[in-house]
Amino acid sequence: MLAISSVHAAVIRDTEIEHTIQDYASPLLAAAGIQAKDLGLHIIKDKAMNAFVHGGHHIYITTGLLTAAKHPGQIQGVLAHEIGHITGGHLARLRHAVSNRRKEALIGQLVGVAIGLMGKNSSLTAATALKTQDIALKKLHKFNRTQERSADQVAIKLLNQAQISARGLLEFLTLLEGQELLVRARQDPYLLTHPLTRARINFVRNKVKLSNLSNKPVNPQLMARHARMLAKLKAFLNPPSQTLAEYSTKDEDKNARYARAIALYRNARLNEAVDLMGNLITQSPHSPYFHELKGQILFESGNLSLALPSYEKAVRLKPSASLLRVGLAHIQIELQTPSLNKSAIKNLVQALRYDRTIPLCWHLASIAYGRNNQLGMSALMLAEYNELTGRPADARQQAKKAIRILSKNSPGWIRAQDILRQNKQDRRHDAK
Repeated sequence: MLAISSVHAAVIRDTEIEHTIQDYASPLLAAAGIQAKDLGLHIIKDKAMNAFVHGGHHIYITTGLLTAAKHPGQIQGVLAHEIGHITGGHLARLRHAVSNRRKEALIGQLVGVAIGLMGKNSSLTAATALKTQDIALKKLHKFNRTQERSADQVAIKLLNQAQISARGLLEFLTLLEGQELLVRARQDPYLLTHPLTRARINFVRNKVKLSNLSNKPVNPQLMARHARMLAKLKAFLNPPSQTLAEYSTKDEDKNARYARAIALYRNARLNEAVDLMGNLITQSPHSPYFHELKGQILFESGNLSLALPSYEKAVRLKPSASLLRVGLAHIQIELQTPSLNKSAIKNLVQALRYDRTIPLCWHLASIAYGRNNQLGMSALMLAEYNELTGRPADARQQAKKAIRILSKNSPGWIRAQDILRQNKQDRRHDAK
């Protein structure tokens, strides 16, 4: 279910879309020798086209880029390029380069001040400083262009090893090429953060021309999933009226009905949305995401008892999906039925095995453990929740409470100690 993360306001979470992007990336990661579990793929709600690497093995990609892509091959081309930045260690080198450029700019400012003071000429001070800053910026841009060429080379290699046509990468670069004529303020951030040159496009074009994979069609299953993802994103991001106009009732395609159900749900026409999802489930009973959406609609309309079996079915079909388990546990807790509490704890523990970055999971776990009279674990879950959501003082308070209640040297007690230790280190770092 598409939802905005409460930790990073722009990051959205949805099991279906995340798994689709992960499957796009899977063969590329294998070619790069990177374990899928070691790479974070994050989706940012932003109309602009952009993708970038941050924090080591984390790739961020915008909804604008996803919806602009005509087929999976274009997204795979972008992912291959970003993985090229990771394997090349470009992020660490960029930090070093930025640091050096800042030092150059600062030295230039100091020299400019010294010259200006000696000559009593403030305009000379400013001119000297600006000139040095300009030189530093040009050096940084040159460094970026070098990295982009290197990432393109790695991208071509990875695409070839994964038996994927590089035509998608070429199509994406060609799409960006037309933006170079736009004023800077109207250009997509991808073009600003990934400097595009004629040499880059020619390099990729030549590789496509020489490759025996160039005309290889995109995997039909991925094409189908791309169409489904596109319909879902548009339905959640665009106004419901726009979605209902684009995917009219005359269109009986499965993706069109999926989009209409989401638009009806967002437009508070819940009964119509439930009926439409029921029809889709009849046609595709093994889609966990159809069951999830039906469950979410019923949940938000207050029909918790009817929502429960929908989420149970979704989890049975996709047991490793943390977000689905959190959704099921949420309903189990809201029903306030004692017999469901232990099942809720089990679902939340399983969800945390796969993903520890869902704030709601920790919050619900604190409630479930509290109802089960496991007050030490409840405090620990609240400590984790507050740590994740940027409330260090509350995290310390709950961690200390957990330490007082939990058995010494138990896993929970040790984890509470770790939270306090990390909290203390963070405070020292912030104080510097």
